[in-house]
Amino acid sequence: MNHTAYQTHLRGPYDEVTQSIGREPEPPEDKARRLQEIFRIVKENTQRATIDQARHYNLRRREWGPELHSLVLVKHHVLSNAAEGFAAKLAPKYEGPYYVRKFISPNVVRLQEVGTSRRRIANLADLKVYHTELEPDAQPETGLASLTPELTLGQIPN
Repeated sequence: MNHTAYQTHLRGPYDEVTQSIGREPEPPEDKARRLQEIFRIVKENTQRATIDQARHYNLRRREWGPELHSLVLVKHHVLSNAAEGFAAKLAPKYEGPYYVRKFISPNVVRLQEVGTSRRRIANLADLKVYHTELEPDAQPETGLASLTPELTLGQIPN
């Protein structure tokens, strides 16, 4: 049984050079045109890939900036202190709330702590929106009765 009919020849790195021996060389204009076409295709593919990757990368990276007189929290940078038995990982990550008083530059704001005259400067990267626990028009619920419905004898909760 002859298996040579099923074998394929793998191309090596020098096949193009050795195959062109004995043939007429490609004119420089044709080679330049072919290389320009290859370069154009590569450039288009690179641009398409960049746009596609940027779309996926930017999904969760949206520009945010606080408005003047809005409430924000500021990232709190603390260090652990073994002598005092303080672990930084257990400390609150943010402090505040602060009012945004002035924009010093597009990325730097002057803040004032709510209820005091304490002021500080912070970068936008260290800020996040302060959400109040209750909306202004919402009424607080009190007591356990508002949290769980009353059950009568024989009723089983779903």
